[in-house]
Amino acid sequence: MAGFLVGDRPSYTPTVDTFNGTGAQTAFTLTQETTTDAAIVFISGVGQLPTGAYSISGTTLTFTSAPPSGTSNIWVTYNQPTGTTAIPSDGSISTAKLADLSVSTAKLQAGAVTAAKIETAPAIAVDNMTGTLPALDGSALTGLSSHVELISHTTISSDTTISFTGLDSHTDAAMFEVDFIAHPSVNNVDMDLIIGTGATPTYQTSNYNWRGYGMTNAAGGNRAIGSDSQASMVIGEVQSTNYLGTDAGEGIQGRIWYMPHQGDNSYSRFWWTGTMLGSDAYNVVAFSGAGSWNQTTDVTAIQFGLTGAGNFVSGYFSLRKYKNA
Repeated sequence: MAGFLVGDRPSYTPTVDTFNGTGAQTAFTLTQETTTDAAIVFISGVGQLPTGAYSISGTTLTFTSAPPSGTSNIWVTYNQPTGTTAIPSDGSISTAKLADLSVSTAKLQAGAVTAAKIETAPAIAVDNMTGTLPALDGSALTGLSSHVELISHTTISSDTTISFTGLDSHTDAAMFEVDFIAHPSVNNVDMDLIIGTGATPTYQTSNYNWRGYGMTNAAGGNRAIGSDSQASMVIGEVQSTNYLGTDAGEGIQGRIWYMPHQGDNSYSRFWWTGTMLGSDAYNVVAFSGAGSWNQTTDVTAIQFGLTGAGNFVSGYFSLRKYKNA
């Protein structure tokens, strides 16, 4: 047996296809895939020369010239190995035939996963959340039912007064709040709160009713400051003495609440609290107060300035609205 190879002989399934020639048709479809060299083709019993007379690619038999007309006058015989993988028909593979986790990202067409295919409230395990989460700002949040709205935030970077307008839109406002830190451009002044119905409020004698209280470092004690019927609400004044200035970072920090009148002939109400900033011996540690604007019309604007002359040179003012609903 020397010189012979011994092994398993592959199993083949013989296939014979017959076709009717038309005299014009050159391409015919075989029942199985094969190749030019693996098939024998006859026309009216005469064997044809491979490549010269015909070629086969997959299941397509192509003649170089159309065979003559005849019934079953074209014979194709070829052997198809058993176990050859069959090609499934379109749409015939079900989900049961796919292994779990077998579909990779590379197999998904870009944009193929639409919103309709995403679960409304997917359960995302904490273990699957990795990396740095993106920062969120107000523009990224929608549909929130918040009772607090930031109306304006002004950072002071030059010599200026601070004004807020549009306060007449209070039909849904229970209260406005102003947070502030401010430093003056001149010495020996105090901060005024001016209220009006125009775009730029002006000092209006006898329109204010207010009281304030302060405690000093040196003298101590609770000191009543302010009086009725003033042209503005003076915030942070101590015993009619102006302590805001330019020394050692003097300034004022606090919070003011404003409740609009509610159309029932009531006055607009104000409350405030805060501290003086700086190192003067009689600088106020803390102050508070309350008052009203003695008019039954809507307040459209409020302005913060300094008594006499000068403006603020640094700090910030933030206005928020607290809604009724």
